[in-house]
Amino acid sequence: MVITNNGLDGISDYAGGSGTAPNYIAIGSKSTAATTSDTTMAAEWDRNICSSRDLSTAKQATYIGDFSTSETSGLTVWEIGLYNTGSSLFMRNVVGSYTFGGDTELQVQMTVQYT
Repeated sequence: MVITNNGLDGISDYAGGSGTAPNYIAIGSKSTAATTSDTTMAAEWDRNICSSRDLSTAKQATYIGDFSTSETSGLTVWEIGLYNTGSSLFMRNVVGSYTFGGDTELQVQMTVQYT
């Protein structure tokens, strides 16, 4: 997973009291490699507000997003992304090829470790 430049700025802003924590997870259909300069996903398919966030482990935040069968139907997932306030790409990962035929839900979990 790649934390983008916007993500690094978001961490700095959040630590300074002016930023917001990531709260949206997106899925996409393109395999373009993730880079720190990404500002959007390569081919976003759908984006949902995080269904939960786990901060129980020190120096770690885990974000979970759920996607229904209708949201994934016909999609070959290649990429996942984590967004701040829905518009600023915080983190992106190319995960491989997973094809959905309309009968499977998807749960995406993204973990950020601060070391």
